[in-house]
Amino acid sequence: EARARLERLLGGVAGDWMRLDHFLLDYLTTPEQRATALASSFSASLEMVKDGTLDIRQDAPFAPLWLRNRAPEEGGA
Repeated sequence: EARARLERLLGGVAGDWMRLDHFLLDYLTTPEQRATALASSFSASLEMVKDGTLDIRQDAPFAPLWLRNRAPEEGGA
């Protein structure tokens, strides 16, 4: 479910870097919901990196995570 949600949300991003928490703030209201959604979304994003469909960056320890769709030609061989 988290992966499908991320794929839907990132579908319109087309290579632009977006903060992971940006997607979550619009949908979740309680801190507990945000923590759970952040953990599952992070796990799903790691799977997408492994599959070659997503890039992740973090500029410093404890800094926000940034995501972007990987262009098809970058998508691994």
